[in-house]
Amino acid sequence: MILKFSKPYPDETFYSWIARYHDQSANGLYKFTAQRLYGESPSCAIYGLPTGLQSFCENLLPLQIYSPEDIIKKHTLLPYYSSAVPKQRLEIVKKRMLNSTNTGVYGKLGTLTTEVKNFQYLRYCPSCLDDDKKHMGEPYWHRTHQLPGVLVCPFHSIPTLNSKVDKQAHHHLLYASASLYAQPNIRQSKVIVCDKLITVAESSSALLKDYRQLITVSAYRKALLNKGFNQGKYLDQEKLAKNFIDFWTPEVLESIGAMPDFDKHHWLRRITTRNRNGPFFPPLYHVLLRTFLRHDEKPSPTKPSIAQVSTNYPCPNPFCPEPNSKSAVLCSTHRNQKTGPLHGIISCKCGFSFSCNLEKDNYYTGHVLSYGPVWNNKFKALIKQGYNIPQMMEAMSVSQRVIIRKAVELKLSPDWKAKMERKPGREKYINDRISKERKNLLTYLKSHPKQSRTEIKAGMNAGYKFLYRRDREWLLNHLP
Repeated sequence: MILKFSKPYPDETFYSWIARYHDQSANGLYKFTAQRLYGESPSCAIYGLPTGLQSFCENLLPLQIYSPEDIIKKHTLLPYYSSAVPKQRLEIVKKRMLNSTNTGVYGKLGTLTTEVKNFQYLRYCPSCLDDDKKHMGEPYWHRTHQLPGVLVCPFHSIPTLNSKVDKQAHHHLLYASASLYAQPNIRQSKVIVCDKLITVAESSSALLKDYRQLITVSAYRKALLNKGFNQGKYLDQEKLAKNFIDFWTPEVLESIGAMPDFDKHHWLRRITTRNRNGPFFPPLYHVLLRTFLRHDEKPSPTKPSIAQVSTNYPCPNPFCPEPNSKSAVLCSTHRNQKTGPLHGIISCKCGFSFSCNLEKDNYYTGHVLSYGPVWNNKFKALIKQGYNIPQMMEAMSVSQRVIIRKAVELKLSPDWKAKMERKPGREKYINDRISKERKNLLTYLKSHPKQSRTEIKAGMNAGYKFLYRRDREWLLNHLP
């Protein structure tokens, strides 16, 4: 029986998830981990398109509830192939990934006959490893870094590296976690970072976010004819090939293994030529051709970096005494996800601080962290003057909920006290719950003295979250 199983991280491969569990368990041999997770199923460690997901999810019950569909969508490479494979074949592959063997999976996706080859080694980005340790507590293998043609990390714009995990030479039951095996291999190709390689990485990574519609040859032909690559009613293949090579450059195409062989009926000609058999092309070819078709359009605005963000902002506090119109200062920035918008925490000397999305034009969204003493003193003064709730809302520029909450927080007694009384027994319940969760945490820490904060949070779950909300100072003082 599985007593503990950690949750997967964003963009983590299913293989990495299992490898982390193997390190944290006391199973010893890799086959014991496979038997624990899959039962009698012959499933094993598969790097890109895992199998046996149905039995895997059933064996985790009732400890964790996971859907095979969610695992396939968020932690395997299958969404990457959706733009290049018909929906019927994609559904067949999904069904086979639920079973214990992956017979015919790669054949259905057309990867066995393609000229684009997968990486021989598991790959990683050194900066991602540092970020993972900082934010997640441990490193892990990212799906994005394993995609064909992705030589540069789309999150940090630096070259990715070959690790010591040879996917072709290692035994099929090797669960190699990034914390132990994400070390540079002797065999590394020299990569010169450029805008084209970054574009390939970002476009390939975007394919992992969701399933896409199949891109047809007729759609490419129509777009190319509209852009002037026509010779009467037909495509001018020579003009297309010349412009395509000039845009991507031979160096980039050769480095990612997608250089058309002009001595043969090359892939660029085939992907734009009608064919009754409907050949499948690797997603990398679609990324290259679609980017080429868009290159003369206006580029989409890039995400601002920390260096591009302003450091001074107007203070939203209407009672701020500071003479400077931009008295609020940017204190820190963060992204909720690696590809998400840039957020910041902004504070003023008057004590008013708030968080906001720095990429929005209207950056202040009202997410206040602290109103500060200036605002609080004004609030108390207006209450003493007998202001009612509508008058307070207009004067303080906040909602009714904030007015009531602040009156309770500041322990004031306005004339409209009856409207904001708490439910009877609520405070007693909260105090009892705090005492109970404190005892539970101390007991848990004695039983697991070597666990990190991340592991304690996962082990206690609801109790940890309750203390973090209601008794944060005590909690942080007792955590390792």
